Amino acid sequence: MFQKYLMRISTALPFAGNRVPGRMMPSQLGPTPPASAQAGTGITQLTGDVTAGPGSGAQSATIAAHAVTNPKLAQMAANTLKGNNTSATANATDLTATQVTAMLNPMGGDSGSGGTKGLVPVPSAGAAAAGKYLQANGAWTVPPASGITRLTGDLTAL
Repeated sequence: MFQKYLMRISTALPFAGNRVPGRMMPSQLGPTPPASAQAGTGITQLTGDVTAGPGSGAQSATIAAHAVTNPKLAQMAANTLKGNNTSATANATDLTATQVTAMLNPMGGDSGSGGTKGLVPVPSAGAAAAGKYLQANGAWTVPPASGITRLTGDLTAL
């Protein structure tokens, strides 16, 4: 049916010279586009956050320094941090809490010259039941068994 419709249109058009039914002649297409819009020239330059060129043909595009903002980054899984947990320069990746914890320094206990801040060591199994506390040197220890040895002032022992 579509072909019949085309046939009716093409047979209704007057033909003169070298015109082919159903085809447009160059004079019917309108003015020639400017050279900058003709095929083969392509984009000559990108500006803004993404830059390339100037020039014609294949161009490498570059994202401007400091142009990628947090909303432009890929979405991350819940409770992850961007980081690099390799021992070399690498692209950032989404790290889990376990991976981030492994990167942090442990607490350096005070051995007389001051300690260093860091992650507190994990107490061993049964430490809470044994009443252990974290000493300044970074060790989990049971309080002295001797208890209260001397009271002074207005205190009353129960």
